[in-house]
Amino acid sequence: MATRAQIREKIRAVCEPAGFQKTFAYSPSQVFEDEIPALSVYFEDGETEYSFDNEGVTDGRVIVEIMLQEPGDLDAALDAKANQVQQYLREKPFLDGLIEGMNRTNFAYDRDGEASTGVLLLTYTIQYLDED
Repeated sequence: MATRAQIREKIRAVCEPAGFQKTFAYSPSQVFEDEIPALSVYFEDGETEYSFDNEGVTDGRVIVEIMLQEPGDLDAALDAKANQVQQYLREKPFLDGLIEGMNRTNFAYDRDGEASTGVLLLTYTIQYLDED
């Protein structure tokens, strides 16, 4: 059984060795230049179904947000960092028993046209027994 906070923190910890300056188990309102490369993990939404014994099973969407600064090929740098993150997550598919499973379902780029910074959002669908 897991809470959203436990799941966010575990994903953050699993991804941290991919070489980030700063990692967050939430969506920060601002990331400073000296904190990049950075990673944040947060829930987008979820839906819980309860069984007759009042056990909740949640299907949730988690965003793993990778922020980089790269004066050259920003997309290639984001892709390379995402590959590292995804490899670490593949090595812990159940997050040490916190979740039933995790699958990447989407990705999206967001680039700053005036600077050499960009973001790659990786969307994962997870299922877990809910304590929240």
